[in-house]
Parts: sequence; structure tokens; C-alpha cells
Amino acid sequence: MAQKSDSLKPGEHESFDQGMAEIQSLIKQAENNRHVSPQDKAKQGQQALLDLQTGLRSHFGNNDRGNAILLRLQEAFKAEAIEVGDLKKADG
Repeated sequence: MAQKSDSLKPGEHESFDQGMAEIQSLIKQAENNRHVSPQDKAKQGQQALLDLQTGLRSHFGNNDRGNAILLRLQEAFKAEAIEVGDLKKADG
């Protein structure tokens, strides 16, 4: 109920777009060799995963393809260095 009344948090339908924007931001940071602390990358990655999970399940329900995409992203974010190619695969 609190999330529904929080105007700063995206709704379920906007969560997917927000997650994709966060992924795009991580890609740009990596491509531009922008220094971002590992903690900030991890935080942004976790937020992207949460938003994508909410958005995917809102739009498509809980299905195998969506779960596979989320799992692949989760593994990419756990890695020491996030590979741009892995993010682009999930983005495309």
C-alpha cells in the first residue's frame, strides 16, 4: 500500500522502462570508462534487476523466458566486472 502512495516510485508498468534505463546507464558508464565505485554499480544493478523483475512479471507474468533473462542479468551483476556485451545481450 505504501508503494502505491509513493509518487516517487514507478508503478509496475513503468518499472520495466526504469530497469531498462538503468541498464542503459550502466552500459554508457562502462563504454565511457567512467569511474563508478563497485558499491554504486552493485546498487544500480540490483535496482535494475528489481525494476525489471517487477515490470516483466507485471507485463508477462512469471514465465521461463523472463526468469532466464533475469537470471543471466543477476549473474552478470555478480561478476567482478560487468561486461558491456552481457548487458547489451539482455538489452536487445
